[in-house]
Amino acid sequence: MSLEQWQIERRRQFGRAQDFRMTNAGDEPVFSEFLVTNPSSRRTYLVRIRGTEPGANVCSCPDFASNELGTCKHVEFVIGRLARGRKTAKLLREGFEPP
Repeated sequence: MSLEQWQIERRRQFGRAQDFRMTNAGDEPVFSEFLVTNPSSRRTYLVRIRGTEPGANVCSCPDFASNELGTCKHVEFVIGRLARGRKTAKLLREGFEPP
């Protein structure tokens, strides 16, 4: 496993284990904008989901802006939550189709 892949997996594992709060701030159930709040720090970040692969999504957190991995714990948290829902998991697998 490359160092880059290891860093991505760390963020995936850590993000999916968090007790963040997620609010869909957009119009679509999956490929949308989500507000992700850490109840401990009370910080909220905007996450835009467009796919499951690193680089497809965007987060407003400092880690995403600086790590050059195309993901962060907030993105991975949202993808993990969406992947657990029956309807949202199906939509996530089908992929993003721009309007």
